[in-house]
Amino acid sequence: MVYLSQINMDSIISNFFINEKGNINCKKNVKLSFFNDLQNTHYIGLGGAGCNIIEYLQKKRIKAKFTCITNPHRPNLSNEIKFINFRAKYSDIHDTELSSDIKNICNKNEKYILFCGLGGNTGTFLTEKITAFLFENDTSFMIIASLPFSFEGPECQSIANLAAQKLQKYPNFYCYTFEEVKNLRNKKMGFNELFEQVNEMVYSLCLTNS
Repeated sequence: MVYLSQINMDSIISNFFINEKGNINCKKNVKLSFFNDLQNTHYIGLGGAGCNIIEYLQKKRIKAKFTCITNPHRPNLSNEIKFINFRAKYSDIHDTELSSDIKNICNKNEKYILFCGLGGNTGTFLTEKITAFLFENDTSFMIIASLPFSFEGPECQSIANLAAQKLQKYPNFYCYTFEEVKNLRNKKMGFNELFEQVNEMVYSLCLTNS
């Protein structure tokens, strides 16, 4: 068993600071190389965690295309966000293919930023499958992934661990843990505040690099 803390990954947390209002913001001098000359951007949320971030970014009026791929349907989703219904078990990753709806959203003239939470079934499955598909089709993409809480159990940790090791081969794979966000704030936070801070962190990164 290789624990997540032992995986040699670039953490996205180091790019952030606490502003005078106590919120997490991206350092203004941080420019991720992926964003150089960025024109056509397509933000895709994979699974529940990734789709939560997509909904937040769309409400912030980030100028981009938005797609959510998950199950079940999200009834309050904005009309500006394309929804694709897809559900899979991570254990079926070698036997289940991406649907044509998912493959058809890929365009070499766009750059893709994928948001996901590793450790669950649908989001982890989709992240591995879509990144492989984009890579094989010579399409530019970035992955921003959250890692599971320690209390989510060994099965969740194991799935995230395995997926993270596979995703490290891609140059634009970034990850963070919710514990890191709490430590950055150096204060106790409830789940709602923690998720809000994560959403703001991602928004700040996109805004700084747009």
